[in-house]
Amino acid sequence: MANPKAVMNTKTKTKSRATTTSVHSTQCSGGHSTAAAMSDDLVESYRIKMASLPDQLMSEVQPALTTSGGKVTVVGVGQVGMACAFSLLTQHICSELALVDVAADKLRGEMMDLQHGLTFLRNVKIEASTDYSVSAGSRLVIVTAGARQREGESRLSLVQRNVDIFKGIIPNLVKHSPNCIILVVSNPVDIMTYVTWRLSGLLNIF
Repeated sequence: MANPKAVMNTKTKTKSRATTTSVHSTQCSGGHSTAAAMSDDLVESYRIKMASLPDQLMSEVQPALTTSGGKVTVVGVGQVGMACAFSLLTQHICSELALVDVAADKLRGEMMDLQHGLTFLRNVKIEASTDYSVSAGSRLVIVTAGARQREGESRLSLVQRNVDIFKGIIPNLVKHSPNCIILVVSNPVDIMTYVTWRLSGLLNIF
């Protein structure tokens, strides 16, 4: 006959093992749930990060430049002005060329001629307008505009008429391109260069 105490002890041990197994199973189940929750959080965090990645990559590092930095403006599309423009294009001096003149029809025609010739040249942006805002951002401005010399007139006779013309040109150029270099070609060139300096308010004269 089995010992009652031994049987009771065996039942107690069996029950204890069952309880331990149950607790261990609960702990394992809880551990798996925690791991699953952490995994879901990581996945969600990664998804959010990847969703915002295009925005981070495409965010503006520095404001875009409004001009290429190689812009030249020619004021006056007469023979001298167009000779300057043609030389600028064929010698690859500028990446942008702006033409300004008071004669809108002639200006448009000269612009189209230059644009058609770009087939054989490097890619240069060419603009033309009677508005000086087209010259904005120029590094160099070549002024060839001025009164036409009449028969029998000396170049000194052009001074007052050209000064009056320059009063409408130079301030507008400096307004839109305050850091430009102005190259004066109009006659009488020495006097008109000095007039340009006085009208522009620029500090240096070359």
